[in-house]
Amino acid sequence: MNDVIAGGYTAFPILDKFVVPVKGSAILWYDSIRNLEIDHRMLHGACPPRFGHKWISTKWTHTAENIFTRPCSLNPDE
Repeated sequence: MNDVIAGGYTAFPILDKFVVPVKGSAILWYDSIRNLEIDHRMLHGACPPRFGHKWISTKWTHTAENIFTRPCSLNPDE
């Protein structure tokens, strides 16, 4: 919800990726694969900003709410 001068990343250590906070942007990820098993690659954490503040907003959704936008697959790896 705001720009951060340094730090403040959202880190995904298993994927070796991070997202830089930028005012007006958002990130979305699924924490389960389509067969409803937990996708452990989505483990994430919030890094503190080096200067100033980091403002965030969180919107949780549940798998059952996504049944029509993200239907189950017959492929067990999806």
